[in-house]
Amino acid sequence: MKRQDLLYLGYNMKNFALIGASGYIAKRHMQAILETNNNLLLAYDPSDSVGIIDNFFPKCKFFTQFECFYNYAQELNNSKKSKIDFVSICSPNYLHYPHITTSLRLNSHVICEKPLVPTLDLLEKLKKVESETNKKVFTILQLRHHNAIAECNRHFSGEQLIIYFKYQFLRLGSIASILCYTTHIWNIRRI
Repeated sequence: MKRQDLLYLGYNMKNFALIGASGYIAKRHMQAILETNNNLLLAYDPSDSVGIIDNFFPKCKFFTQFECFYNYAQELNNSKKSKIDFVSICSPNYLHYPHITTSLRLNSHVICEKPLVPTLDLLEKLKKVESETNKKVFTILQLRHHNAIAECNRHFSGEQLIIYFKYQFLRLGSIASILCYTTHIWNIRRI
């Protein structure tokens, strides 16, 4: 189904920003954003990775300076039409805390792979920023290591397994698909 058709049917496309665009995992996040019929508006990385981004979202604005990325994100959030709904964090682990808190303060939900932060103290601070901003941090569950998935892998073969998980995601509803939006796209293919 094309994006125009989804908009006609009333699907509310989500707008994303991405921090850490040239990282190993960023390509998978971009693919997931595209395959779930959402839009990547802007991306940041100190290294130039425009070629990778252009493969998925040619209209995405790319920044190599965090301050410019942040200012542009604030401008977008001031207009209701292009407000950033989610920021996907793909930066190195030691940068997760500052990138998550900055994204929450942009009034956006955050998606970040584990570990969110290196210490429990920083985790408590994240919870405080979440409550201040009334936005949430979602972690990506690495389900390929979960016992239930390993058990399914033993009982089902490739295509059957993907169909089974698509059914499970449809059954679980939108909250599970937001929390695990990347899982069914690439983690299952790794099993």
